[in-house]
Amino acid sequence: MMRPTYLRSLGLSYYSTKLPGIGGKIRQTLRDFIVEEISLDNKISYCFKENSRIKLNQPTHYLRLSLEKHGVETLRAIQLLANSLKISISNIGFSGMKDKEAITSQFISIKDADINIVKNIKIENIFLRNFQYIKSALNIGSLFGNHFIITIRDIELSTEEIEGVIDSIIIEIKKGLINYFGLQRFGKIRPITHLVGKALLRRNYENAVKIYLTEIFPDERNDAINARTELKETWDFEKAIKNLPSRLNYEIMMVKSLIKYPNDYKKALEALPKRLQSMIIYAYQSHIFNKILSKRKEQKAAFSELRINDFVLILDNQELTTHAVVLASEKNFSHLKHLIEINKAVIAAPLIGSQTQIKEDYIKEILKEEGLQLKDFQSKILHFDRKGGFRPILFSPLNFKIKKIGKDEINPTKNKVIIDFSLKRGSYATVLLDEIIKNKKLEK
Repeated sequence: MMRPTYLRSLGLSYYSTKLPGIGGKIRQTLRDFIVEEISLDNKISYCFKENSRIKLNQPTHYLRLSLEKHGVETLRAIQLLANSLKISISNIGFSGMKDKEAITSQFISIKDADINIVKNIKIENIFLRNFQYIKSALNIGSLFGNHFIITIRDIELSTEEIEGVIDSIIIEIKKGLINYFGLQRFGKIRPITHLVGKALLRRNYENAVKIYLTEIFPDERNDAINARTELKETWDFEKAIKNLPSRLNYEIMMVKSLIKYPNDYKKALEALPKRLQSMIIYAYQSHIFNKILSKRKEQKAAFSELRINDFVLILDNQELTTHAVVLASEKNFSHLKHLIEINKAVIAAPLIGSQTQIKEDYIKEILKEEGLQLKDFQSKILHFDRKGGFRPILFSPLNFKIKKIGKDEINPTKNKVIIDFSLKRGSYATVLLDEIIKNKKLEK
């Protein structure tokens, strides 16, 4: 069963389940999408309350705390905190990006922080709690996963039908879902990050800047659409700096750079925060990964069955992926298959980078279609080298349950359902939600 066209353009081509969904909408209020990070030591960064298991201990160089944000981008929240503390953003560590249009709580670390100053920080829509010292800084990926409480609204089905459909879909989901990168990896309102990344890898810096500044999508606010339209037509940066809404701080950074250094598009890209530059390239790697999974589906190859030349990731004691990867061959096939059966390993696909070894012809064909070579993922000029990596091709939710089904107070003639589940790091709740909701007019 194929997904809608706008998702197929991002490589998310297929549903994993065959049953129709319940319909409905997510994110009608911020409280409809709650995300709580789960640390590697199995502590939850709760929204709205302290975690009683987290106690203040002896000071070290790194203070860990929960950062709860309401409708704020992760990088924006961290920048605001750094500004308030008058420190470099590089002194703040975190384990992963969290949704903007949601209420989220995640652990962060601050190097050599004065806890009394941190406790007294006041920032709109940002709340700090759960203070505890740790031995080292948090880095991307240093988490177990995330706990989600999601409200799906505007459902036309009866409460009994909602429960029946979800229960049936969950039976299918237990077999595993295609581990696509979700829409937010590319930009929920403006899914262009991967396009910017592709232009950057091709060293077409002007095109990368133009995509970032002027690509227009109908769901964006009118003031932003108007500013982008005028900039696209005039390429007048002095006007643009006056017209761009202040919330578009990354666009403003680039435009200021272009005013100061006319026609230096590489420098305009370098004006963006380093973490954002890295995310742009990672978004393109994610796009290629999605295409690899969709191509495997088109070949009718079972995602749960090991094949010769499949990559296999070894799991740790928490059943999280490690950096240990093995290529399946006739010699090791039986051993790897056994490891997968006892949850000690998983089938993986490559996140393409400069050092990726490609064995499958269909992956080589995807790169050929994209017009890129492995060496393009390395640049001395922009100081990046995405060597590549691996990611499981399937995922399943943990502890999925229906919390409540009832009348929708926002849409009085409709129903709503609240669901509760956890995901290991790296998997996307929206991919799971797509399977449960599905558009009514599915594209066959």
